[in-house]
Amino acid sequence: MKKVVWLNPVVKNIYDFAALKEILQNKGFSVVECEKDHVKSVKNAYKNALAQSELIYDSRCPRAVNFIRANFKEQADLISNLNPILIESALELSAKLKEDEWLYVTTPCEDLAELGRGLNLERTTFLTWRSFREQNAINLKMRSIEQSPIPPGFFTNLGVKTISLSSKEKIENALSYKFSELKNYQIIELLYCENGCHNGDGL
Repeated sequence: MKKVVWLNPVVKNIYDFAALKEILQNKGFSVVECEKDHVKSVKNAYKNALAQSELIYDSRCPRAVNFIRANFKEQADLISNLNPILIESALELSAKLKEDEWLYVTTPCEDLAELGRGLNLERTTFLTWRSFREQNAINLKMRSIEQSPIPPGFFTNLGVKTISLSSKEKIENALSYKFSELKNYQIIELLYCENGCHNGDGL
C-alpha cells in the first residue's frame, strides 16, 4: 500500500518544508496537495449562505463549535453546517485515491482529527500532527511561529459585517454578555485557540 500524506498549513510553516518533505519521502510517504482552492471555495460558501440566514456562526474550528454546543445550546442553531477547509481538502484527496494508496491527513488539533474520523472515509486516516510525528519518529527541529497561517480575519474581505472571536474567553464573553450586539454582524468568526490555528493540542 502506497502511503500519501497531506500536511496542514501549520505544519508547513513550523518546519523547513523541503527538509520535512525529504524525511517523509525517506520514510515511504508521498506528500500530496489539493488541486482545488478550498480557502476560496469555503469563503464563497459562507457568503452564499448569507442568502438564507441573517447571522452565521463560523464552523471552521470544531473545538469552538463543540464549546458552543455544550455551553450555549440556545445559540447552536446559528452554527454553519459548512465543512472546515481541512475537511474539504481531505474529501477531495480521499475521492482521488487509487486502490493501492492510503491517505494520512494531519490535523493541528484532536477535534479536527475526530471530525475527520467521523466521515469514515475509505483508506483515509485522520490524526494530529503530534501523533503522526511520534508514530513515524520525525525529529526535525520545529520553529516557533508568531503569526498563524490560519489567523483571525478570514471573512474580512468578503464585504460583510464580521467580528472575530479568537479565543475561548472571547467566545464565552461575547455569547454570554454581548449576544444582542452580535446580532449587528452577519458572520461571527470563531477560533478557540488564541491568535488563530497554531496553538492546538495536535502540534
